[in-house]
Amino acid sequence: MPKLIAVSETGRPLGENHPKAVLTDNEVEQLLMLRQQGYTYQWLVDKFDVCKSTVASICRGRTRCQPKLKWKQKD
Repeated sequence: MPKLIAVSETGRPLGENHPKAVLTDNEVEQLLMLRQQGYTYQWLVDKFDVCKSTVASICRGRTRCQPKLKWKQKD
């Protein structure tokens, strides 16, 4: 059954629908909230079981920061 996924203006999948995504959108929101509350990168690495560069990229806005502009059906 087809489902709607968020895509960029060029039609590339975003967020948890991206082929290389290791965290769900909900996990990214939790990670950012915990970081804002003062948790360290290392604590977040251990909690979400991802590498430190992934946590740093998300917290610094390098990844998972693109707005969802369109939706398309994925088979």
